Amino acid sequence: MLKILGRTIEYTVLAGIVFVALLVLSSVLPIPGGTKTYVVQSGSMEPAIKTGAVVVVIPSESYGVGDVITFGRGRAEETPTTHRVVEARGQGETASFTTKGDANEEADNVAIPVRNVVGKVLFDIPYLGYAVAAAQKPLGFVALVVLPALIIIIDQIQTLIRELRKGREEDDKPGPVEEDGGSSDSGVSITQSPKRLRLHRTVVRISGTEKETPKRGKTQRKLLMPNN
Repeated sequence: MLKILGRTIEYTVLAGIVFVALLVLSSVLPIPGGTKTYVVQSGSMEPAIKTGAVVVVIPSESYGVGDVITFGRGRAEETPTTHRVVEARGQGETASFTTKGDANEEADNVAIPVRNVVGKVLFDIPYLGYAVAAAQKPLGFVALVVLPALIIIIDQIQTLIRELRKGREEDDKPGPVEEDGGSSDSGVSITQSPKRLRLHRTVVRISGTEKETPKRGKTQRKLLMPNN
């Protein structure tokens, strides 16, 4: 039971490491379909989206009131914002949106043209953004991804070595060896095992009577001839 629990925890941690690594890579590398991930750095969308959450954003052909969108301000160096659309005007390339954070009392004072919209929030993962933000730094990446991955890999190698050694020890154990006495008159056969030696005797009646006298683990045989 403890072994199963340990394996479950190990695989869960490994899956988490892989997932964080993928999120870090997705934030710096292009993903097919234009999907992007962002870390929410403020509480303007609480309680729907909490600070430190990771939002997964995908482009959409159209946006409407109630959609949570991620957008920029037209400057590449500016951190994108994730707010809810409260008003939509126009269509196509001329469309623009008024947005508002759920926790804010007032709407944003600047309309967002559709060309500045990155995409619509597909889903969010609470608090995972703290780990992703830390892993985006070299030291954090080593501490959160590289080091745990090395520990798990070393543990798996040690487990494999132990299993191989165990298999070799099983192969090296002596098995039962049987020696046949052949065609001797006494019909004696010996079966030898690692623990004990057993002597099987088959008494063959000839013209006399065979008598066995045990003596210190051995058998003395005397042949008594019939009196004339």
